[in-house]
Amino acid sequence: MPIRHCIVHLIDKKPDGTPAVLHARDSELAESAAIENMLADLNESYNAKQGKAWVCFIRSPERSHSAAG
Repeated sequence: MPIRHCIVHLIDKKPDGTPAVLHARDSELAESAAIENMLADLNESYNAKQGKAWVCFIRSPERSHSAAG
């Protein structure tokens, strides 16, 4: 499966019970071997687990807007 877009956010969760903090990335990561390896490792780990499912996000027609309006 080719990687077309990749954004990795950081969720900083402290062990002391304070609320987690999301550090959202504002741009896509550049294509690299590290991204390919990360996805391969994630895929291998995910496929080793029982009771899983993949999700596909599909844009619904009512939420699809043209920039021209």
